[in-house]
This record gives sequence, structure tokens and C-alpha cells, in this order.
Amino acid sequence: QSGKTFRQIIDENTGEVIKEYWIVDSNKLPGRPPDGKRAHFFKLYATNWRDIVSNKRLTPYEAGVFSMLMAFLDWQSPYIVHPKTKRNMSESEIANELKISRSQLHDTIQSLVDKGLVAKVNKGIGRECHFMLNTNVCFNGNAIRDKNDHNVFLKDCAYKPPVTIKYREAQTK
Repeated sequence: QSGKTFRQIIDENTGEVIKEYWIVDSNKLPGRPPDGKRAHFFKLYATNWRDIVSNKRLTPYEAGVFSMLMAFLDWQSPYIVHPKTKRNMSESEIANELKISRSQLHDTIQSLVDKGLVAKVNKGIGRECHFMLNTNVCFNGNAIRDKNDHNVFLKDCAYKPPVTIKYREAQTK
């Protein structure tokens, strides 16, 4: 429930109004993901996406998989997460959610990694890898939880975008 409260700061001795302002009372913190009652959106940076499309950096199939992966972007993070559990997804889990074969997904994701649009995060020998989408191409949120996740796409990345996106780190409570 939101409301507004009008406030005045008044000098006790003279009764002069020193300052007047409205306070917006809200139980919704700014920058939170939608509660399911409003439309949800992702940022797709048009200049960089146009560069990818016009320079034919992706096959139509790769572009389709990349677009489908955006549906699983975490809030204020480039990680691909399960829509219900919000846990990072492995390649098998992604293939299952997209209802495509794991082998076909594996080849496509590897191609996207080679082209710098996806980063593979290796969690150790014998453990499933996790995946991040290039933060210079798309993002979900208005600030990033960990700037190191964005830095992955700034250093030694195969994709050099025309515009490098800058992020501020999200405030944590």
C-alpha cells in the first residue's frame, strides 16, 4: 500500500515554514522485480544487439537460443537461473526448461561462449557449469549485485561491443 504524507518543518519561535515536502510511504522497495501482477521486462541494449545482428555474429539458431536464455536471467545478475528456485541452472537443466536436446544446446552454448555472448562459469572438476549472459547485450534490473560478474565481459572477451555498459553495484540490506 502506497501513500503520500505532506511534511512541514516550522520554526517554533516564529511559526515560519522552513521547508515543505512530500514523503512517499511504500512497502515496496525501489528496484525490486515485479510481483507477478505487472509486466516484467529485460534490458536489451539496442546498439550492441544491432551490431550483433548487422555483422551476422550469430546464426539464427544461436540468436534464438540466446533470446530464450534471456527468459531465465536472474534479477540484478547475469546468471541463468531456474524460474522457480532461482538457483543457477546447469546445461542439462537449461535444455530441460527449453525442451531441446542437451547435445544441441551444448554445441550452441559453446558457440555463444566462443563468440563472447555467454560466459561459462566452471565450479570445479566433476561439477556442473553455470552460465552468464553478456551484460553488454542484455540485463535484468537497474544495478548489478556483483560488478565482477560484469567485468568478465570486459577483459579478454571475444565480443567487443560498440558501447560498453556501465553498472552501479546494487545496494544490499
